[in-house]
Order: sequence, then structure tokens, then C-alpha cells
Amino acid sequence: EEVNLRVRIERPLTTVHHAYTHFKIKMDVFLCAVDSGRVRLNGPVDFRWVRTTQIGEYAFPKANNKFMPLIFDLS
Repeated sequence: EEVNLRVRIERPLTTVHHAYTHFKIKMDVFLCAVDSGRVRLNGPVDFRWVRTTQIGEYAFPKANNKFMPLIFDLS
């Protein structure tokens, strides 16, 4: 809904537990595939598709670092 893409869940990837300064989160991460749609932003001001080999060039929240290695294993 954020980017106007219809995706299908291929499979669950992992669950991440992470503690920030004032709260804790549980994040369920899924491997998904795009079924249809073209990116149309509804919130973010810009987007860019990147290859897994380029991920190190971008900043991500610390919680994402807990599942990023699993994405690298898929490529």
C-alpha cells in the first residue's frame, strides 16, 4: 500500500527481536515477490531498487542488520 505494488509472500524468513532505548519490537520478516503494479509513492519521497551487493552503500535501522545477512544468502 505504501508503493502501489501487489506482492505475494513466498515464505517467512525470520523473526527479529530488537530493543531500542525506550521500547522493544518483534519484526516478522518475509521473502516476497512482486506480482504486479508499478511503484507509485504514497509517503516516501523517493525510491531506488538496489542489488544486494549494493546494500552496504545505504544506511538502515539497526534492527534491519539482524536479517540482512539472510537476504544476502538468497542472492
